Amino acid sequence: MGVLFSVESATHAQLRGDRDWELGTLGMCAALSDSHIAYRAVLRQDIEQDRLEAMGVDTLVLPGVDTMYDQTIEAVGRFVAAGGTLIATGSPAFYDAQTYQARNEN
Repeated sequence: MGVLFSVESATHAQLRGDRDWELGTLGMCAALSDSHIAYRAVLRQDIEQDRLEAMGVDTLVLPGVDTMYDQTIEAVGRFVAAGGTLIATGSPAFYDAQTYQARNEN
């Protein structure tokens, strides 16, 4: 299992003055640890460069990852199409990481 640590979502949350990403990510990691479920940190580059399988990740968790690049979204799609499991909380990829604009407003 891999948990995406999204720099883009963290930065955007900080600019908005909220702690949604921080609380979501820390909460998810605490819940996994409390349940004795092993996980590893995953970065955007790991997803985009299709390294998840080599990292032993068969389930990808996006905790409060509301800001993503198009390339990351496409790579997550490839991961799922190849049989990977996706668990997401909040509004995944609601904001574009390049513009910080809501995708439905573009």
